[in-house]
Amino acid sequence: MNMAGEKSSHISMLHKLVSLGLILCPKLHRPLKITDDGRFATAGGPLWKIQNGALDLYGNYSAGNDGHFEDTELTNAVFSALEFPDRPEIRAAVARAVADTAMVAADPAYSAEIAELADRLGLPRSGQMTMPSAPNISIESSDRNREVRISFESTFIESVLPPGRLLRRSVRIRNDGSSVISSKTNNPVNISYHWLDTEGNIVQWDGARSPLPVDLQPGGKVTVICDIETPAKAGHYRLQFQPVIEGMYWVEGNLLTREVTIDPDPPDRLPLAPSGRDYDYQEDHAVGLSMIVRYMNDKHADGPCRILEVGGGIHPQSAALMAHDCEVISIDISFAMSQLGQLYFDHVAWDKKRNISFISCDAHAPPFAVATFDGIIIFSALHHFAEPQRLLGNLRRVLKPDGFIAVMCEPCHPDRGDAMYLRDLSKGINEQCWSVEEYAEIFFLAGLKLASGQLDGGSLKVILVGR
Repeated sequence: MNMAGEKSSHISMLHKLVSLGLILCPKLHRPLKITDDGRFATAGGPLWKIQNGALDLYGNYSAGNDGHFEDTELTNAVFSALEFPDRPEIRAAVARAVADTAMVAADPAYSAEIAELADRLGLPRSGQMTMPSAPNISIESSDRNREVRISFESTFIESVLPPGRLLRRSVRIRNDGSSVISSKTNNPVNISYHWLDTEGNIVQWDGARSPLPVDLQPGGKVTVICDIETPAKAGHYRLQFQPVIEGMYWVEGNLLTREVTIDPDPPDRLPLAPSGRDYDYQEDHAVGLSMIVRYMNDKHADGPCRILEVGGGIHPQSAALMAHDCEVISIDISFAMSQLGQLYFDHVAWDKKRNISFISCDAHAPPFAVATFDGIIIFSALHHFAEPQRLLGNLRRVLKPDGFIAVMCEPCHPDRGDAMYLRDLSKGINEQCWSVEEYAEIFFLAGLKLASGQLDGGSLKVILVGR
């Protein structure tokens, strides 16, 4: 995989991957080809857009995006923040990328992510810097809780729990009704549960109450952090989640039931003792990166690797691995940030050793051939995915048999009152926070096991391999 003697521009790298048949059409799942005019397609399939050197393999935007959104203030702020050379053609390229923050995706949570450029770069928002694509999530609607219909979608609560403990575990719900559902009314909607025996007899009916963290629009989804008190007596039980409108009634419908064993010595699938260390954001990411480098030096000492980073944005952490002659593909749902990332590495951070390409796509269905990558890296991003077990399982498909998946700097101390957690949810971003035990269940369902890891404060860092 040594790239010696090759050009290290994004175009040559994309062309190389296409020539090897490693990039697939997301619609037809066949290898892309390069058309005569330099675009990417496959026979009978759509043409895929390339702009500012980045490739858009998502393309699932609504017709409402007319492509004419302009924000001079944000463009100038981004241009300065990324320290681009002051050339008209680069400023125009940045303006084209910023315009794409107005794209409205099929999934509202993706639209919120795409519109997040200013906050990702730590830039203030004012005036025209307010993104038009952010979902309108109201907490003042007078129509709240008029029709409460809730479906449970998933939970990663483990099947064996300790007795007599107050735990925090999450359930994901969907609003199937026609009105906003809220926990901020006189008769709030909360998520509760019942404990039953294996015959369905009630052991405890009124479980602890857990509020929705934000008001939930019709059709909207949210992952609710729930308080759960486990039975004191060991044995086999059924844990049944059910919504309740306080002071009124339990909400019937699609309830969620899990078979649970209460055992004083539950198995530990992720045996990581807390390190006693707690780092700030930058230090935490540096620690995670050093773990990856050590692992690669131990396991891949025979040469450079091809690395995929998921949710890399403009500054993927794996870019540091290019110093080890690694090829890096960074994917993100935001085509704007993919473009800005490519522009940054072309005009600010470029040197002859750099070999990085940016692709926008839905990482739940990574558009790559089987066994394309030696390693896959996810920094502080797994908790944004609605189906993390499916994400990781599909990422395994594009990983070589001896490859690794590094899940770094994941928040693992669920806190319903965390300000940043609530801020992101209020903007429509799919923010979640699972416990270490829930992460262990996610990894197990994805067919992965622990190779190495550590727990620093509320930051989980693990390197995973196939089971």
